Amino acid sequence: MAAWIRGYEAKRGLVARVTRADVEKAGWIADGLTASELREVCDMGRVDREVTKNPAPLNVPFLAALLHRVRKGRVVCRGVDAAPPAAWHVSEAGIEAKAAEVGLVRKEGEPIDQLRGRVAFVLAERESQAKKARAGAVVPLKRPGKVSACPA
Repeated sequence: MAAWIRGYEAKRGLVARVTRADVEKAGWIADGLTASELREVCDMGRVDREVTKNPAPLNVPFLAALLHRVRKGRVVCRGVDAAPPAAWHVSEAGIEAKAAEVGLVRKEGEPIDQLRGRVAFVLAERESQAKKARAGAVVPLKRPGKVSACPA
C-alpha cells in the first residue's frame, strides 16, 4: 500500500513520504483496506489538493480521514463491506448522472475515476456543511470572492 501511494504521487511529480509502518499504524492492513477504497481515497485526496491549491503530497493521516468518509454509512466487518456501495458508484452512467445532480460536468478526456472522486468530494463537502449547520455554526455556502463596489 505504501509503495502504491508513493507511485501514485510520483505520477503527479510529488514525493510522498509514506512507509509500511505508517500504513500499519493507521490500521489499514488489519481493517482489510481494499484496492478500490485505496484508489478512491487517493483520487479524493488528489482532487482536494487541486481544489485547495495545496501542493503537499498525500499522507497517511489525510488519507485516513478520507477513508473514514468513504466507509461512513457502511457496515465494515473484517474488511468486507456488508452493504453494497451507493448505486451511483457502480456504473459510468450512474457517476455521470450523480455529477449532473451536484452540478459537475465531465471534462474532455477525464477518466471516470477522477469524475467519481470529484463527485465524492462535493458530496462530502455538502455533508460537512450540513453537519455544521445542524450544530448551529454559521456556514458560508460559497467561498467569499472578490466583492466589487456597486455603482450608485
